[in-house]
Amino acid sequence: MKGAPLLLFLACAAFVLISYLLFEIMLFRFSCKLAKVPRPSLLRSASIVIVVIFAVTVAEGALGSLIREAYVLGGYPLWEAGFVAFFLGLPVHMAVCSALHSKMLGRPLSEGLSVWIVEKSIKLGLISVGAGIFALLIFANKA
Repeated sequence: MKGAPLLLFLACAAFVLISYLLFEIMLFRFSCKLAKVPRPSLLRSASIVIVVIFAVTVAEGALGSLIREAYVLGGYPLWEAGFVAFFLGLPVHMAVCSALHSKMLGRPLSEGLSVWIVEKSIKLGLISVGAGIFALLIFANKA
């Protein structure tokens, strides 16, 4: 019985991780379809998504660390570093995703870029809808 909470935590973490990966894979395949780019097989899509997540995490992590250190050395407020890292991270994210997509599938870079734009638009749209619903719920509770 001592290990039951740990086992439950690991099961929940595995479920969340697998759900996130499935969401990313399906979103990638849907973005390929919307961008009119040939969709790779499910296994190839999964490998592209996993490699892209890993590479983007490393690249944006390094960029974020550099920006944070620059802000510490410059004496600027650290909360601004998050905004700067986000906006400087977008082109890094675009370059890494587009380059990996085009190289792993042997397609032109423009196709990787179009898939990235469609995928990012869908994600930002989902976030906007979620934020709108959240704002409506807050306003409904205040009234």
